[in-house]
This record gives sequence, C-alpha cells and structure tokens, in this order.
Amino acid sequence: MVIAMVVNIGLGTGIIFKSTAALWSFHDMDVFAFDKTGTLTEGKMRVLEANLLDPQVLPLIATLVADQNHPISKAISAHIGCAPDVLNHIKQALSEPVVHPGKGLESSFAGFTLLGGSAEYAQAELARDQKGEAASSVFYVTFGGLTVARFALQDMERPDAKELVRLLQTAGKRVVMISGDISGPVERLATSIGLAPSDVNSRCSPAGKLDIIRELQTSGARICYVGDGANDAAALAAADVSIAIGGGADLAQAAADITIAGDRRLKDSIMLALALARLARWHIKAGFAWSIIYNIFAVLLASGAFVKVRIAPQWAGLGEFASLLPIFALAFGTRITWNILLRRAVTKGRGE
Repeated sequence: MVIAMVVNIGLGTGIIFKSTAALWSFHDMDVFAFDKTGTLTEGKMRVLEANLLDPQVLPLIATLVADQNHPISKAISAHIGCAPDVLNHIKQALSEPVVHPGKGLESSFAGFTLLGGSAEYAQAELARDQKGEAASSVFYVTFGGLTVARFALQDMERPDAKELVRLLQTAGKRVVMISGDISGPVERLATSIGLAPSDVNSRCSPAGKLDIIRELQTSGARICYVGDGANDAAALAAADVSIAIGGGADLAQAAADITIAGDRRLKDSIMLALALARLARWHIKAGFAWSIIYNIFAVLLASGAFVKVRIAPQWAGLGEFASLLPIFALAFGTRITWNILLRRAVTKGRGE
C-alpha cells in the first residue's frame, strides 16, 4: 500500500522510483555527485566560434553529428544547418558514426578516418589562437589525420543549480562534480555554484567517473550520482542510488534507480524526491510500529491476559477493521504533508 501510494505521488510530480531499495536509502546518501553538461547545465549549447580549414568540410561534419543526442552534436548541427537532401547524399558515402562515450565520434569517408571530439581523442593539432579555450568546451574534427575544424561552445548553468548545491550542503550532504569536459568550463561552473576545488573533477572518461564513484564508496560514503548521458551509465549503475534526467540518453535512464522529468526544475525534483523518500520511510516505520503494538495487544487479549476485558464473538471481526484505520490515517496524513511540501516548492519556484 505504501509503495503504491509513493509511486502514484511520484508520478504526479515527474519522479519515478524504480526500486524499493532506492526509495528506502535515498535520504541517507552522504555524497551527491553530478555530471555537468545537461545536468548542472541546461544542456543547450551554442557555438561561440568556428575555425574551419575549408568551408567544404561543413556538410561532412554536419553528417557526422546528425542524429546524435549529445548537446555538443546538437549545437554544431544547428550551427551548420545543412539541408536534409545534402545530408542524405553524404550519408550514403559516410560510414555509420560510432559513438565512443566520453571521447567523441568516429566514422570514415572515401577511405579516410573522420574523428570528432576532444583534442586528445581526435588527435588534433591544437590551434595557435586558442581564444576561449579555457572558458569553453571545444570540439575538434580531424579528417585523415588533418585538423579540419575547431568549434568553441558554451553551455548555460541551470538557474537553480547554485540553490540546489546550497540546499544539499545545508542538509549535510557533500556535493561533487564529475565531468568529462575540459577543466576551464568545469572550474568556471564550480566557482559559480559554490563547489570547492577539491570537489571538482574534469576530463573524466566513463571509466574515470566509475573509479571516482568507487573511490568515494571505499571511504565509506554512500553515493548518489546524477547524470543524463550515455557516458554516465557506468557511474549511474555503480552508485548506491542514481538519478537520470528525463530526456537524456536511454542508456542512462535504464541504468538509474530514479528518473526525474527533464522539463522540471532540477532543484525542486531532487529536494522533493528527498522529501518523498523521508515521508515514505516514516510511513513504513509507523506502520510497522502500529502492527507490532496491535498484534501484541491482540495476542494478549485472545490469551486471556486482560481478565476484565471481553469481546463478544460476533464483534471479534471488527478488530481487523480497527487495525486498518491507523494505516489509512497515516496514508491520508502523508498525502496532506506531501501536498503542502509540493505547494511550497511551487510557490518558491514562482517567486524566484
């Protein structure tokens, strides 16, 4: 009954708990680890600067990033804006792009390897003029070992990211960021939202994110990881409790214990999920306590321990009904408490 009620309440606010274990333990997490792009940021990147060796490579690059779900690929595709018939024509000669999570894309055209991603992955020759390199995410494209393009992109932090970090820290939680992006954008965001340098990790591959999660767990901490990309799947699966952002990669959502709607404020979703887990635990404990008290009393009554108390046989069945009344009262009280918390969250959200 409790689980069904919590599931229904969560669904109404865009929060889905996939297991009772996650519901029970979520409030006890010691560390909240966040991915950066699409999690603490809006995931809507824009191209600030594009350096091209030859404009004729643009249709090739557009075809490489087309149909990819990563925010960087989407931003570059929108920036180039190739016509669908051009993309379809090149697709016939371009091999199916292979995604290497946390690194980039790989394909081939006319017998030459086409790579897109970080400078290290694409084996790019770094540009002499790296204006914005420290403040932006950079996507390099190499064709046959030759650097043909460099895109500097920037993402906007979520408006509620700083407040979310503050609320979690006030609640006694440690907040860390684990990102595959280069150090410049990661450190800039960390400073903006109030994270200590020791709690910031950049240039992390999927395996690197997994290692950090396991290292934190080895120290005895219980970890909640929050992410939205395919490169977060391993960390999501390894964390004690994990949260995927709706609208992100299918692999991330499949690996996570909790899914929250992507169109809702991250702060509200996570804090409401914590409140829901706390309410559910209180409800379960109260239900168990009442069950123990009632059954002890019933056994003593049936055994004749209460000499002066007698119940006529025709009324004995009412005891079962009476035992359920407090459970229904607890459920009703939990629903009212949740509605109050939700109303406060909505009111605060509108006032910000």
